[in-house]
Amino acid sequence: MGRRHQREPAQVRANLTPMIDVVFLLIIFFLLVAQISRTRRVELDLPEIREAQAGEASRDQQVIINVVPLSQSLGAGDSYRVGLRSFGRDGASLERLTTELRRSLERQPETSLLLRADRTESYERVHPAIKAARAAGFEQVELVTRPEEAS
Repeated sequence: MGRRHQREPAQVRANLTPMIDVVFLLIIFFLLVAQISRTRRVELDLPEIREAQAGEASRDQQVIINVVPLSQSLGAGDSYRVGLRSFGRDGASLERLTTELRRSLERQPETSLLLRADRTESYERVHPAIKAARAAGFEQVELVTRPEEAS
């Protein structure tokens, strides 16, 4: 008689490689998102104003220029930020800032311009941003402040 082969139960092994790949992609994604969020946010100690006018503009219709404090600046070309874009204080960078602001105003003529600067910031660093906004066609530049804290 012939030999009988007994079949062993098939072994099922899970291939974890695709799952590990997906986990690494998720980690990279969250690291990039965290970096973008950190770059976009400029921590400022806004000035307090007693009799400030409170104005609420639609977020879709506003452009915010952040005057980056020297302590948070990433380099010479990082004096002003509009969204994720950075601009320096030299003439060419300020011209690019003016062009960027002009494009925003052309896309949405009702756009308001908000200027954020630290309360300890010198006017010497704030003035070029105001000048660029005026050259771009903004008639009004609103300074972002925080209400005075009640004692």
